[in-house]
Amino acid sequence: MIAWLSAFLFTQAVEVPIYLRLTERSASASLSIVHEGSPSVVHEGSTEAVGRLFGPYLGGHKARLAVAALHRVLPLAYAGDRMTGSERDMARVLGVSHASRAELVSAVTAVLSREPVAVAAAREGLVARRDGAAANLLFELAAQIQAEIDGLDWVVAPQRATVAAAGRVDVHGWADGVLVGFLVRDGRLHGWTQRHCDEATAAALLAATPGPWQDFARRNAELAARLLA
Repeated sequence: MIAWLSAFLFTQAVEVPIYLRLTERSASASLSIVHEGSPSVVHEGSTEAVGRLFGPYLGGHKARLAVAALHRVLPLAYAGDRMTGSERDMARVLGVSHASRAELVSAVTAVLSREPVAVAAAREGLVARRDGAAANLLFELAAQIQAEIDGLDWVVAPQRATVAAAGRVDVHGWADGVLVGFLVRDGRLHGWTQRHCDEATAAALLAATPGPWQDFARRNAELAARLLA
């Protein structure tokens, strides 16, 4: 159990930061995950603006769930000008068309910009779909939508895993007898430690943890304590 937890947390600690890219072209729009890059690319000798980057986020799995969540309630993929017959049929079922594209892009932008009304509307749409699936005994679908809700909640929450400032920071959190530490170097997590200790022993390390990181560290300590219980 401890070995598994160690491997899991280390994987989370060193995961590469990713971005969500919202792309709008003349005939389509999409939301995708990129690891790095510019919001513009060169096409056939000319520069065409192809997207706005949101992030960085540390956690590709959660980000992918968030993308799936937004596609479920704001289906950009079916608001293009060039679609197959089956895609056009799905667009009709969903009630979207190329005329909806600008509205959908604006709504996705508002959610990823953490505008409260937009976030609440997207979340309510997901909750309604989850509850509808559960009422129809589609429990696997309901569980998948719940995972997507969790992913959306994670993306729109304050991100503490990557920061713009460079330098060295040692971050510690404590919960229920478990002390976790994170090594932050040049704005990224480079490693972690974990050990059992009492709160008095941890006090000096907790006091030295910078304020913006304290909630992040405490939540991770609570997770570690639950998994080790």
